Amino acid sequence: MSKEIATVNSDVPATVDASSPVGEMFKMVLQSGNIAEATGAIKEMAALYRQERADVAKMAFNAALCGLQQELDPVRATRSVDGKYKFASRDDIMRQVRPLLTKHGFAVTYSSEPAADGVTAICQLSHTSGHSEEYPFKVRTAKLAMGNNAQADGATLEYARRYALCSALDIQIDKDNDARAEGACISQDQATSLRDRVAATKSDEKSFLAFAGAKKFEEIRESKWASLDAALSQKESEKGM
Repeated sequence: MSKEIATVNSDVPATVDASSPVGEMFKMVLQSGNIAEATGAIKEMAALYRQERADVAKMAFNAALCGLQQELDPVRATRSVDGKYKFASRDDIMRQVRPLLTKHGFAVTYSSEPAADGVTAICQLSHTSGHSEEYPFKVRTAKLAMGNNAQADGATLEYARRYALCSALDIQIDKDNDARAEGACISQDQATSLRDRVAATKSDEKSFLAFAGAKKFEEIRESKWASLDAALSQKESEKGM
């Protein structure tokens, strides 16, 4: 691919892709010899060039993400919690998706934003094209039956990172649907609370119940409570509730 070298000023890209429409216009201005008089036009074209490159990078990102998701199978949940239900850890998830991330040119990094009642984990998905997207997920601080505050904070952050990753890649977790593995149904108070919060956040009740794997709130299993509570907490935070 041919390149033209620009040496006008710091506002202008050091190299220009002459095969792009903006690159061709840039090349014409450089060859005209009237750079001093055309500084404004050059800056505008430089901005157009940067935007063009950003658009191309985003299209490459979207195409690669589409390709990755077409190859991504549900992640099998194999870890058991007190014999009641199963889940897939972030290590389990990454073990399955890392080869696909590498194949399609992606890298995953994390950052976090603490809050008084929990933490927001931000999964950043970066592509070799230069484009990246951020996927935040907020959860409330976990309350451990045993352990100190540091352990609770660590468990909360890990939980948030796991769900932020699943959100970024639309990862589906294949769980054991046996009722004994899922635990008992939530209490009536919990069912009422979820119903009220779904209505307050103007969430789609049918979609929420589908996500919960139940036909009505009273049939939601205890193992679903934490993820449903976290999803609603995120919506409540976005709405300033």
